Amino acid sequence: MRLFVGVEIPESEKRKIVQLKKGISVKGRVKWVEKENLHITILFIGESEPEEIIRLLDGIEHEFKPFEARLSGVSAFPSLSRPRVLWVGLEKGEEELKELHKKVYNRLKHIVKPENTFVPHVTFGRVKYGRVGFTSLHLRNPEDFTIDGLNLFQSRLTPEGPVYSVIKRYISGGE
Repeated sequence: MRLFVGVEIPESEKRKIVQLKKGISVKGRVKWVEKENLHITILFIGESEPEEIIRLLDGIEHEFKPFEARLSGVSAFPSLSRPRVLWVGLEKGEEELKELHKKVYNRLKHIVKPENTFVPHVTFGRVKYGRVGFTSLHLRNPEDFTIDGLNLFQSRLTPEGPVYSVIKRYISGGE
């Protein structure tokens, strides 16, 4: 199965991200992420057996406490001037997410590819070709939300786009 570890974001923040598309002009093609699929990826695993990942992540919920997060503005990989992946960053909770990433990665590093620097974000579009212009780079009225758990997700690729389903939830038990 194609797997990743991620954090869900509230519906209210998902709606704000969807609204961002109105401030983006596209000359070309962008594949927008469906609202129900918006999340923060902590670690992409790839093809693996879920039972092995569940075993390796056993007890991780006791290694972190709930924390507050807040989304911020729009950015892109590799850059805003040459965007390929459009994303919303965080202005609060970024350090805690980096620490969470490190804890998950350390448990799975022998089965996942080494990663570049982890940048906590919510991907909302992928530029297939062409140009993208931004009239606004800010999320309207972002609100604090609590991150109190992790999910192990399955990602099924379909002709209509990926379908994500939660295999296991890890709700924080505190340190």
